[in-house]
Amino acid sequence: MGALASYTIVVILAVFVASSEVAAYRATLVVYGVANLVINFMRTQILRELRADMLSTVGGLSRTSGKLVIPVVVTIVSMLGALLLMPQRLGEILLQDTWMLVSALLIPGALNRLAAGLSIVPTITLRVQGITWRATVIKMVILVVSLVLGPLGALYAGAAGALLADTACYGLTAVLLFVLSIRQSRNHSNKPVTV
Repeated sequence: MGALASYTIVVILAVFVASSEVAAYRATLVVYGVANLVINFMRTQILRELRADMLSTVGGLSRTSGKLVIPVVVTIVSMLGALLLMPQRLGEILLQDTWMLVSALLIPGALNRLAAGLSIVPTITLRVQGITWRATVIKMVILVVSLVLGPLGALYAGAAGALLADTACYGLTAVLLFVLSIRQSRNHSNKPVTV
């Protein structure tokens, strides 16, 4: 939800919880970093090909959103499956002492990255629909919420709490932006055709 929210979480974990929680939080996000590559590739690839007329109906928006959601879900679920099936010894070889910390956060980390990836989908469609200001306002309001919720999650439940609080903010962002994008498609498709 932004660098400021992440830094605040790290500070809360370091000052009030434990440095091992900072390591667990940061390492979990790094492990799931491959998902960011998929999301960034998807964003640049889709934005090159996407046109506003493709999103002018709810059906078109749904098809486009589906094409964007599938790679995110497949990537995160595949990564989670591979990490859950990874032998303990291999995890220790790859991540050394950090593996024990990360292995406890695999599911909260996957949920976090899934929600983050899904929140990008309506951001892409709204950009193409030309609805950037309202989307920015929504994202800024949720950023303020995340600046409170993330650190509280970190304070009361450590790295797992921080990841889950962040997940809730990403999920809320995704839902609100999807609603905005759907409304735009409905408004566009309800306009009378002029000849």
